[in-house]
Amino acid sequence: MQREFLRFDFAGVVGFVVDAGVLYAALSLGCGPYLGRVISFLCAAFVTWQINRRITFARRATISPWREWWE
Repeated sequence: MQREFLRFDFAGVVGFVVDAGVLYAALSLGCGPYLGRVISFLCAAFVTWQINRRITFARRATISPWREWWE
């Protein structure tokens, strides 16, 4: 259980880094703060979902990734 918690924390840290990095990139490419935030949020949510699905909770993944993402 502790390893699962540490993996979950790792996913959160990676998600934060992706969120900040994509937001910075979007703003430097001329996107406004709202559009940049939407893009960065979606990227961070996708990355953390992938890490949690494939690493943190891999043994619990029983449905297809597409169905899980949309539910």
